[in-house]
Amino acid sequence: LLFFSAGLAIASLKSELLAIPAGSSGYQSDILSSRVTSSDRKEKFGDGCYHVFLDVGSNVGVHGRFLFEPQKYPNAKEAHGIFNEHFGGPEIRDNRNICVFAFEPNPVHKERHLQLQEAYSKVGWRYHHFAAGAGDKVENVTFYHQDNGNNNEWGFSSSKREGGENIPVNVTSIRLSSWLREHIEGRMIPQVPSDAGSKNETKVESKR
Repeated sequence: LLFFSAGLAIASLKSELLAIPAGSSGYQSDILSSRVTSSDRKEKFGDGCYHVFLDVGSNVGVHGRFLFEPQKYPNAKEAHGIFNEHFGGPEIRDNRNICVFAFEPNPVHKERHLQLQEAYSKVGWRYHHFAAGAGDKVENVTFYHQDNGNNNEWGFSSSKREGGENIPVNVTSIRLSSWLREHIEGRMIPQVPSDAGSKNETKVESKR
């Protein structure tokens, strides 16, 4: 389990770093597209997000749940420690100020992600599923189903496995660094929330 602490920088899958400047407020939720506002500024998925968690290769979305619902996963101590360090403990952080962007190309998991997205939206928590892989270029890639549907298909990847099912499926992959520049860099960041406590520096964290 690897987390990349961005603070004011983000690591892409090719270790490209970019600065994340502050902005100030607003929000938009269309998937994989931008709209142009009346001021000719394209709205970003990151607008209105004080903190950002990028779950790259999210499988069934459990790391987003570690963040939003830590009480349900008491044994996820490593993840809790990282989230608490960067976003503040659950007693001081407000999930409404955090955006989770979950990238998962496996079509088997899409329905579950959309269910999470809908459920969290009803309580004002921003969880966004992207049915795509993330890499260093935009492309269509052949991935392979493994594990006979067991273990949440942990083996789903672009590599064939000797003795595995190796059932091919075509998936889309985005260029992550470009997406970050378009939707996270220069995002409109709201005022420091009053309940942020000592964790009042905006953070962008990524797991891959």
